[in-house]
Amino acid sequence: RNDVAFRPIKMFVISGSIYLLGSDNILYWYDTTGYDYKPTYVETPWMDLGSPSKRKQFQAIDIAAKGSWKVKVSTNPQTGNYTTVLQKDYVSPPTIAAGSSYDLSRFSFSGNGTHIKLRLECDDLGSFTQQPSLSSISIIYDTCNTK
Repeated sequence: RNDVAFRPIKMFVISGSIYLLGSDNILYWYDTTGYDYKPTYVETPWMDLGSPSKRKQFQAIDIAAKGSWKVKVSTNPQTGNYTTVLQKDYVSPPTIAAGSSYDLSRFSFSGNGTHIKLRLECDDLGSFTQQPSLSSISIIYDTCNTK
């Protein structure tokens, strides 16, 4: 469905086929044999990481993902301007094409503020051999004094 108002109520998996009962009481079936490879965007809300009044010195991000992702970070709720931390490119570093940065080097960036917001983008139309996925993100930071 391309309808923004679609809300799944129940999900069923029967013999490998996926069925969704929508809020419009229509049962939808999804073909699991192929992927449509549409661009994917993941955006977090502003996060205070458990201490809204304390400043944080952000240092790096670790990511577990498959595919080619671009990661942007904003630490200023007033402007909402993003800094690109990770490019979506299989060839030129820094990048993550498959797996995890947890056992490699982390993706460094410098920022400070009381909150952080992430935006991840993947328009990986890929080789059709691997479906892009995002498993986890860790934000590395030091807590500073109260603002």
